[in-house]
Order: sequence, then C-alpha cells, then structure tokens
Amino acid sequence: MFLIKTQKMAYKHTNFELLDNSGAEYCLCVQIYKKEKKVFFGKNFRGIEKKIRPKDAHNPKVQKGEKLSLINVRTNSKFCKKGISFIFYDNSAIIINKKCVKHK
Repeated sequence: MFLIKTQKMAYKHTNFELLDNSGAEYCLCVQIYKKEKKVFFGKNFRGIEKKIRPKDAHNPKVQKGEKLSLINVRTNSKFCKKGISFIFYDNSAIIINKKCVKHK
C-alpha cells in the first residue's frame, strides 16, 4: 500500500476552531506546554477565547478573553492512500478544562 502523510503543525498565535459544546467558536494559541515550539496532533496548549457562537451568545459556558487549556485534535494536513485522499483545511481543538493546569 502506498501511503503519503504530510503533517503540518501549528505555532504560537495560530487560530484554532473549537469542536466542543462550550459555546466558543475560535481561540488563539498563546502558550505551548513542555517548552515546545510546534503544536502537533494530541499536544496540549493554552489558548484565549476569541469568538463565541451567535446561538450561544446569551448563555455561553466560557467568556470571551478567558484562558483555557486545550488539546489539538486536527491540524492542517493531507493524507493520501492509493486513490483516496483526506485533506483537512483547518486547525481544531477541544477544551480539556476551564482552569489552566501548569505542565512541567
């Protein structure tokens, strides 16, 4: 089988789309844990909420400007496998918890 995998990564100050039901739409990466410079799939990072979904604006679970602990679930990447290709055009994350946990 012929498999091509090109994984792009995200850096500091990259916008991430949030895929959970917290009412948040976009966040900005401000810190990457464990002194790394790139965010790959499954890495934890700290972000700031930038935009709230309009339908959840009256009662969101998170507020605009709030600091959140996040985990990356999808990066801007391309997977090809013998005639079948999967292309992701966005960076996506989910909220781990509302409190920012310090990682060593």
